[in-house]
Amino acid sequence: MSEPGIVFLFPAFPSDYKEDVSQLIPGYAELFKVYLRKASDWVDSALSFFDPGIHNFLDNELHNQYIAYIQSCTCSYLLRSKGLNPGILAYYSMGIYASLVDSGSITFETGLDLIKNAYREIRIILKDSDFSMCSIIGLNVDDIRQLISRTDPETEISNQNGKFSFVLSGQLSSIKLIVTKAREEGAIHTSLLDVKEPYHSRFLRETQFGFSKFIGKIQVSDPVTPILSSINQTQLNSTGQIKSELVKNLYHPFNWYQTHINLIDRGYKLFIECSPLPSLIKIARFLPGEARYISPLSALNSPLFPDS
Repeated sequence: MSEPGIVFLFPAFPSDYKEDVSQLIPGYAELFKVYLRKASDWVDSALSFFDPGIHNFLDNELHNQYIAYIQSCTCSYLLRSKGLNPGILAYYSMGIYASLVDSGSITFETGLDLIKNAYREIRIILKDSDFSMCSIIGLNVDDIRQLISRTDPETEISNQNGKFSFVLSGQLSSIKLIVTKAREEGAIHTSLLDVKEPYHSRFLRETQFGFSKFIGKIQVSDPVTPILSSINQTQLNSTGQIKSELVKNLYHPFNWYQTHINLIDRGYKLFIECSPLPSLIKIARFLPGEARYISPLSALNSPLFPDS
């Protein structure tokens, strides 16, 4: 069944497992174990010890990215196995790798290699520098820019989640100061993200050289299902576009708010987050329009699948 009005969304890595519904999704546990075993054999045997309640890798950014990737691949495969084929895909941050697998552009194993090599390039560039990211809700873009100019102009808006919701990347000391100042200026919510890398910012610009060389060695095909760029909201249809997006995704700011608006303008009304965790569903409360954001569990229990 083709559903051109439906979008598959691919989130970044999780921050907790408080709302994990993986055990309720039909077929999820069995397929996740298959993918987890493949990943363990391919990139890191430590992944075989994953357990959301006991050993969830939230304290290890690389392993956490692997797990988020496996979760998304599991969910998108289950949705497609029920006959649901979306009109377009959209990714949030490092969700790009799972979106490429679902699109038919790369294999599952290649996605693992991309995650591993991207992270390696980041660590080579940053060395032992102290960086971080933060989330600020309740201030507008001018407020955020003024905060940055008064604290550390090198800090960068790395993503916009809504009209009054932003993510910043920069030096750890600067990010902490901005969070404090944002609270003083009336932000309704601020949080220091549990990451040590300033993703989607100029601080990672030098990764483009090593990562480009790696991408030049792997097999990348034209996507069967198009992907919408979170960076500039263009539709990615070719191998060349995909390779360019992969490189830029590490160091270039993206805009989830504009990505959502672009999808709405294209006529998409149902957004399915390919994860057992509702991170993008939560962000949707800041987004305009009447589009519905639902989980794989809700999708698999909906009339979209009359024979399931």
